[in-house]
Amino acid sequence: MAVMQTDPLQQLRDVHSPPDPGWWPPAAGWWLLGICLAAALIWACWHLWQRWHHGAPLRAARQLHENNYIAYNEGRLTMQHYLHETNELLKRLLVRGYHHDVAPLSGSGWLEALDRISDSDEFSQGPGQVLGDTRFSINPEFDPQLLHTAVKHLLTSGRIQH
Repeated sequence: MAVMQTDPLQQLRDVHSPPDPGWWPPAAGWWLLGICLAAALIWACWHLWQRWHHGAPLRAARQLHENNYIAYNEGRLTMQHYLHETNELLKRLLVRGYHHDVAPLSGSGWLEALDRISDSDEFSQGPGQVLGDTRFSINPEFDPQLLHTAVKHLLTSGRIQH
């Protein structure tokens, strides 16, 4: 025969804590923070890609100018060809990519525009003068190293992207 307990308190178990809440699903605030962080990351990646993409013509022009200078020094480009290639490179870069207002310019107007963009007087007063009407002469006098430096300065100046 079963013994009956008369005290109902003895039938109760000990007090125990409920289990700790799990990490999933997160609270609404964490969801909101995650969405904001993902949106910020997507925006930053898109912005960086746009900036890199926008600078592609300038990077290509720098590389092409460097290749032309090397080819000239190695004798693969004549002086006339080097001057025309350099002038064409600058004109195409500036007209198509950055400064549309230079398209009709030539001669001294072109040189002054290059001075304005490079924030110097290397084209109207310095070695870059040869990129004006002088480049059409039979044997233009110029220092290739100084011209290379002036064009390189123009291509690396921050003003070219305005």
